[in-house]
Amino acid sequence: MLIQKGEVSIRLMQDEMYDYELMAKCLTNAKVLEFYEGRDNPFPLERIIETYKPMVRGDELVIPCLLYYQNIAIGYLQYCTLNELS
Repeated sequence: MLIQKGEVSIRLMQDEMYDYELMAKCLTNAKVLEFYEGRDNPFPLERIIETYKPMVRGDELVIPCLLYYQNIAIGYLQYCTLNELS
C-alpha cells in the first residue's frame, strides 16, 4: 500500500490478471470512455495488458496505481518522477 488515509487507499498496480481485468472493466465503460480515449475506442483486455504491463513491470517511467475507497476500486492514477523526464 502506497498511501492509506481513512477509507481511501492507493496501491501500485500489480502484474496480475485481476488488476488488468479491473482496468479493462473501467476502460470499456462508455461513461468512462467519454472522458478517456473516446467512446469508440474501448480498451479490451489484450490492449490493457499491452499498454499497462510495461509500466507495471517498471520498463517505463510512469508508475500505475489503483485508488480504493472502502476497499472498493474506484479509480486509476499514475505518476512519474519529474527528474526522470529530463
